[in-house]
Amino acid sequence: MSKIKNYLWDESEKALDELISKVKSGETVSSVLEYAKTLNVDWSFCGFSWHDNEDEAWSEIEDFLYANK
Repeated sequence: MSKIKNYLWDESEKALDELISKVKSGETVSSVLEYAKTLNVDWSFCGFSWHDNEDEAWSEIEDFLYANK
């Protein structure tokens, strides 16, 4: 089980790093957020509150991207 958990954790961190990179390279946060929605990633491994409400989780990710612009 820990190998799967570590894999999911690594994949979510790689995806988050990619999103930050896209924002810092000049892409708009909204386009990066739309791209993020197409990814098959468990964002809760990056610390986003996915279990509460999907809209709130996307809002958290959007706020995070604006903060790391």
